[in-house]
Amino acid sequence: LAAGQASAENPVTAPLAAATLNIEWTGGKSDPVTLAVTDKALMPADEIEVKDGYKVDNTGSVDAYIRVTVTKYWADGKDKTTDLAAENIELGLNSEDWLKATSLFEGNSNETEVYYYKYPVPAGQSTSELLKTIGIPADLTNEYAGKTVKLEAVADGVQFAGADAADLNASGILASWGVVAELDANGNLVSVTE
Repeated sequence: LAAGQASAENPVTAPLAAATLNIEWTGGKSDPVTLAVTDKALMPADEIEVKDGYKVDNTGSVDAYIRVTVTKYWADGKDKTTDLAAENIELGLNSEDWLKATSLFEGNSNETEVYYYKYPVPAGQSTSELLKTIGIPADLTNEYAGKTVKLEAVADGVQFAGADAADLNASGILASWGVVAELDANGNLVSVTE
């Protein structure tokens, strides 16, 4: 084994700055963000258009993959109602830009849904809106009368290492989120397997 050493009168310095991964909800809202549908009384078979349906800002210094976990439930006033089925809240996804994962949690009455933004979000930019519509099925019974639909969403990110680092990107997604990601040549998410 050999080692070399070099010395000089003036020390050599190099600035060392760590990249930051930081994401926030549009408008700087705290985590988790709640979206309550209270401006319209929903009737069976209704579907309403969502305005400001969850946008995530990349406020860090590195590009990032974005995931949003949405918990949906019925509420009686401010209190969560656990005896009403969460699957009767139908979320209309912006499927042009987002992928929906299969349920991560068994036995949660379909209360939790996980979505992945298809494209790495550059630093300083935002995702498109996650949701387009919220609806309820036509066969809803009277036990849902007077209840409120509530959604809570938590967003998190994984650093994007660049389009030429597909294996590194996929490994980062697997290590951080526990899912296997298929990526295209540009580093965009094609599919997510749990």
